[in-house]
Amino acid sequence: MTDYECPRCEYKACNISNYKSHLNRIIECNDTLNCKLSIQEIKNSLEKDRSEFKYPCLGCGKRFEFVSGRSQHKKNCKLLKKEYKKEIDESIINTINEEIVKSIREEVNVSIIDIINKEIVKFINKEIDESIIDTINEEIIKSMDKKINESTKQVKKDIAPYVIEDNVKLLVEIDAIKNKIFDKKNKKNENFYQYILEKYYKCGHTKYKTGVTDLTCSEFNGEIKLWIDYKYVVGQLLIANIHMKRDKMIAFMFGEYGDKSKQNAYDDFKSIGIHVYDLYIEDTNVYMKNMETLEVTKIY
Repeated sequence: MTDYECPRCEYKACNISNYKSHLNRIIECNDTLNCKLSIQEIKNSLEKDRSEFKYPCLGCGKRFEFVSGRSQHKKNCKLLKKEYKKEIDESIINTINEEIVKSIREEVNVSIIDIINKEIVKFINKEIDESIIDTINEEIIKSMDKKINESTKQVKKDIAPYVIEDNVKLLVEIDAIKNKIFDKKNKKNENFYQYILEKYYKCGHTKYKTGVTDLTCSEFNGEIKLWIDYKYVVGQLLIANIHMKRDKMIAFMFGEYGDKSKQNAYDDFKSIGIHVYDLYIEDTNVYMKNMETLEVTKIY
């Protein structure tokens, strides 16, 4: 079947690829039929006919009579690849931005307190006594109590003599950030419980070759996690105990999970020798329940 015929020399082709090869020869065919059309005019006519095809390339705009032709073209169309890459890059950037925003909103950055303390040090030009920092933290935790106003006034009274007068507004900013960080919702996070446990056990986190523990004392390695993430704790404790061998491995768990789910998780921990404590808050107090003996201890 012949679909394409050269009006100059009667050359016939069954597909456009062969027909184009004929028109693109280095030595043009002779005008034996005396059609008086140049090769370029025939090419222009061919492209004009293609403008009526209904399958356009979304990259370069070239049109095709059949879907299969357009599909084959897509593999080599540089403009289409460039546009597709741009869309992918924009999609990745949007995804990354969403994850960053989500992370910032969900994470309670307790280190902000340290930053605030450093800013105060710049203004008062001397070290803040460690006992004052403890007093500030204790007063913040008690902010849930009705005595918040009285406590805040006392903290301001302790710090005010050392603060340059022009920077008194810094105290107002401290109050705003303090309330945001230590409200009832934000208190229930890993950093909060880590701070409490470090005070209770008088030890802290420790770095090792491939990571860092949440809590390491002379008798045990400990990890602090939400109950819903309990499966991550097993691997972290086992790896930590390889690098820093201790007699015990303890999982400090917190958050809502359901009694049955907690029991199933506890059974998994127990089967590989990991001790488990359930952390929770009642009123303004922090408690720790031994999942094996059910003994409850007030730790703050």
